[in-house]
Amino acid sequence: FTMEILKDTKGSHVAESDTSENALESYSVQGRIQLVDLAGSERIEKSEVTGDGLKETVAINKSLTALHDVMAALEQRAVHVPFRNSVLTRILQDTMAQENAKITMFF
Repeated sequence: FTMEILKDTKGSHVAESDTSENALESYSVQGRIQLVDLAGSERIEKSEVTGDGLKETVAINKSLTALHDVMAALEQRAVHVPFRNSVLTRILQDTMAQENAKITMFF
């Protein structure tokens, strides 16, 4: 899911040497957090999964490979970033392509 956080604070900063009304600033901060549950990725040989479970595992692993390719291209500041290689990376493109994007993965 996607959760957007908007914060609007007025008059929160006053310069130490200037306490006049002109010293008050207003600013807005916007951010986006996307949480993605990547559970289900496993080694096919070890899981011995078959049928529909095998198809799902293969699809998840393809998405994770595409995510890795995108993250590697972003890290290398590549001219082309392969966001279109999976639905997962297309969904995350708006967030990951931002200039100051921060990506954290938990295992």
